[in-house]
Amino acid sequence: MAGAASFGRGERYAISRRVKKLKVTEGELSATVAGTRNYQVRIWAEEGGLSYSCSCPMGDDDVFCKRCVATGLVWLGRTATDQGGLEGPSTADHREVDVRAYLVSLDKEAHAELASF
Repeated sequence: MAGAASFGRGERYAISRRVKKLKVTEGELSATVAGTRNYQVRIWAEEGGLSYSCSCPMGDDDVFCKRCVATGLVWLGRTATDQGGLEGPSTADHREVDVRAYLVSLDKEAHAELASF
């Protein structure tokens, strides 16, 4: 639902723990996501698909923004953990390895951008 740039930024938001106050109710996620200010994100099931809203400027244009991506990824991570995660070592162990591999793959500019958070 997100473009490559928004997805990558959303991954970084999720990794840097910018998703706060994640709430899960029947058929809906909501969260506060920290950025230049706090933004409100909602993602819900509707007519066999997903609908979403974000209080950011991108959300005003009906774009599945980096904040929506981050919210979804954090929820997916918690869901995997709640269900026993992956086989073998714990999900947290897998996530640590994945994050490390991701960070190693970044160029200097991307590392500088992450360091500025």
